[in-house]
Amino acid sequence: MGDVGEAVRRDEAIAYVARHGTVVQRARLGALVEGTPPDEAVLDAWRADRNRDGGWHARPADEDAAPGPQPLPSTLLATLRALGDAWEMEIGVRPEVRTGLLWVVGRQRPADGAFVDAARTGSGGLEAGSAHGEEEREPMLWTAAALATLDTWVSGVPAFNDARTRAYEWLCRNVQSWVDQPPRAAWLAASAALLRERSGSARVSLPLAQLTARLDDPGRTMNARELAELVISLVGAGLPATEPPASLALVRLARMQRADGALATGNEDAVEGTLAGLRALMLATLPVRGT
Repeated sequence: MGDVGEAVRRDEAIAYVARHGTVVQRARLGALVEGTPPDEAVLDAWRADRNRDGGWHARPADEDAAPGPQPLPSTLLATLRALGDAWEMEIGVRPEVRTGLLWVVGRQRPADGAFVDAARTGSGGLEAGSAHGEEEREPMLWTAAALATLDTWVSGVPAFNDARTRAYEWLCRNVQSWVDQPPRAAWLAASAALLRERSGSARVSLPLAQLTARLDDPGRTMNARELAELVISLVGAGLPATEPPASLALVRLARMQRADGALATGNEDAVEGTLAGLRALMLATLPVRGT
């Protein structure tokens, strides 16, 4: 890890988010860098898209448009994002978080344990580069993302154990070749397997070697946020940052910093990429240098 000569210019990355981030993104940065709790105005902004059913709705493409006659439906993508924001702001298990988690569990199919988004928003926000409406990929992406959220918030909470176990077992049954899966689904499922191996209940071998092969292949591109979330997921599940595939992802990530300080490639949300990159690098204790 110490051989990563392209150490990230931490201050420039922080300044980029401070300049360009929304109020919630800046609050996530403050919690990450300084441990600063969000104020009530930030929490109001976080709650702004929350529906009465406990989920969050997606923002309309035209945010200045007049509201329609019916409220926008809650979506799995928007709710998972809101719960992720809450975790990064370190606000604890507020009532809105609890009802959001229950809303997510309500999206699990009783028949097999997979998660689906009834609002049919597509999986594009979860998987950069995947084609919209690829129905065979969406259950894998939703299930992996929902399981990661539940593992983050309620690992060890008995009331959620059944939902988490059924989701994990569905992933294991439906993954034939990890290397052929959409990247985010593969590493989220890998981190879930890692957590369960540590608890003695894993039923499949970890696909870490196949994820490593993906990172070793120059023909398989990944953006900064994907690389950062791979590190966050696997290191958070107990994989040392000095071991592949996390170590390879960090090397790639450290080389992506732009002249303006952002950790991002050309076609992704630069603020989200930079926030994820900073979190991954701090989690992995990668040395950073000032500007």
